[in-house]
Amino acid sequence: DVTGVEVYDTIFALAESPLEAGVLWAGTDDGLIHVSRDDAKTWQNVTPKGMPEWIRVNAIDASAREKGTAYVAATMYQFDDFRPYLYKTSDYGKTWKKIDSGIPDGAFTRVVREDPARAGLLYCGTERGLYVSFDDGGSWQPFPRNLPPVPVTDLTVKNGDLVVATQGRAFWILDDLGPLRQWNETIAGESVHLFPPRPAVRIQIETPDEEEQRPEPVGKNMPAGVLVDYWLRDKPAEGSRITLEILSGDTVLRKFDNEK
Repeated sequence: DVTGVEVYDTIFALAESPLEAGVLWAGTDDGLIHVSRDDAKTWQNVTPKGMPEWIRVNAIDASAREKGTAYVAATMYQFDDFRPYLYKTSDYGKTWKKIDSGIPDGAFTRVVREDPARAGLLYCGTERGLYVSFDDGGSWQPFPRNLPPVPVTDLTVKNGDLVVATQGRAFWILDDLGPLRQWNETIAGESVHLFPPRPAVRIQIETPDEEEQRPEPVGKNMPAGVLVDYWLRDKPAEGSRITLEILSGDTVLRKFDNEK
């Protein structure tokens, strides 16, 4: 009952396993986590040892790739504790691991989500923006991009995009998680890298005239056509020319550069 947040002892988070029928996770705003493996006929208290009393279990994400695995984000700011609290279990809550290294005190954690396509890729919404982990929560790094400084209250991955709900600054969508899913230390060490684009649909989303007539403030659709992402390790020197060519065999179909 999240409509009565001033009242304690309420179920605040509920997650159903996408892998196992009948496996349900429940978290409350008085600091308890329970799991059911028989479609809610019985429940077992699996609250992590050492998790503060009366902490709010704000979000639970049941893994879509490993049975018995779940991720939990909890908040304690109402007790003047602004530290992050993230936990992971791989055995239906018998044991838990704290996974908040790299998220600073003051950025208390509201939500954690597992990427459905890449193992170990996690997203976390905090009071101070978005964080990402490439090693299953072993370490985190800020991932603001052009997202303004804002509390992130919820996250979901939909059709390969990351949808971000904020407190006071609308919904945001990071189009195409492909480059993030492909990212690794090898790419980081390359001077230039071209990410394979995801399949695109030829469609006219919006004409330029319609875009100009759109009232403000209104969100913008992603551009029509194929989105091409690339990585440059170093900022190009002043006056240098960067060129991107799209080929069919030896025939240049389209050419782009930084002078246009």
